[in-house]
Amino acid sequence: MPTRYYTKEEIEKVKEGYKNNKTPTELSKEMNRSAHSIRNKAYKMGITNNTKFTKKEIKKIKLTYENANFKDELNLDHLAEELNRPKTNICRKARQLGLTNGTKKYSPNWKERKELSSKDEIYKHFWWLKLNYIEMDKPVEKIAEKVCVGNDCINKWIRFYGLREEKINKLGYSTKTNDSGLYTGVNKKKFHCANCGKEIKRYSCKVKGKNIFCSYHCKGVYSVKHNKGSIYSDAKGGKREDLNGQYFRSAWEANYARYLNFVGEKWEYEPKEFEFEEIKRGTRFYTPDFYLPNKDQYVEIKGWFRRKDKTKLKRFKKYYPEEFKKLILVIDRKFKGKQAIIANEIGINNIESYSEIENKVGDLIENWE
Repeated sequence: MPTRYYTKEEIEKVKEGYKNNKTPTELSKEMNRSAHSIRNKAYKMGITNNTKFTKKEIKKIKLTYENANFKDELNLDHLAEELNRPKTNICRKARQLGLTNGTKKYSPNWKERKELSSKDEIYKHFWWLKLNYIEMDKPVEKIAEKVCVGNDCINKWIRFYGLREEKINKLGYSTKTNDSGLYTGVNKKKFHCANCGKEIKRYSCKVKGKNIFCSYHCKGVYSVKHNKGSIYSDAKGGKREDLNGQYFRSAWEANYARYLNFVGEKWEYEPKEFEFEEIKRGTRFYTPDFYLPNKDQYVEIKGWFRRKDKTKLKRFKKYYPEEFKKLILVIDRKFKGKQAIIANEIGINNIESYSEIENKVGDLIENWE
């Protein structure tokens, strides 16, 4: 592509444009040339604005950045108009002066925070750490960033006051993470297997129930000995006196019945059985755990799926599609675990989390198992 040289008329337009404080972008529309080409031509002609910042301009930039604690409070448009400079040049100069950092989400007032951390050392006070770490549930990174110290320094004083254990006892966790759910941050405690007596280590906040097992084998053997059920099940079947002596196959079913009573919802336990008439062998019947007459919905409680359970729900969907749409599945977690994956494969849309119900109202309901 041949080079387009500037004519005398175009050179005069560039000179007049720079005299009138026009930007290269504005001139590019008038001259049908790129802004980059016009900027280079003006630089060669020596008519560009002085790129060096004066002492007054530097002072103005410092005051503007130091008075703005957060990015939303920083009015770069106003500053650019006042200095008659592009915002990109001002941001670049601010980084050179150490007023901001490209990796931070905001530009804090570092001078005040350094004075706070060096003089008062407020992060060493018990009440301040407890307020931020437990009451406000802030992560260590944000607390450290607030007082301009390292994470190790905050962790040191949290351990000194024993706040991590206090937070775990109150909230059930010490740190929330996106990937792994809840992280305790404390050492594991010693427990003994209920079947073989072997010593095992577990995080105390993750231990549920009285019986703890070292393996699935011990859990299965214990289940057969005490519950007289399948090796794959530890469900506590039996009658519940607080629920009018109704028999339930598991503690989850009994707790869900208590939850329905707590919210004032009428329920019936296993009132209807669906038969798959076309099926001659294998799984030919399906009975939902609960029926809610006011809502005309069925509820199925599933701690885990066996092959038979999957077959029942798939055939229920195939032979009773309208009734299947009314089904609510209650599993441990909505979006995590094998149960959630299987529920999505079957095509169940109405899903409730047993863990959420337990965390919200479990302590409020009497006789919760």
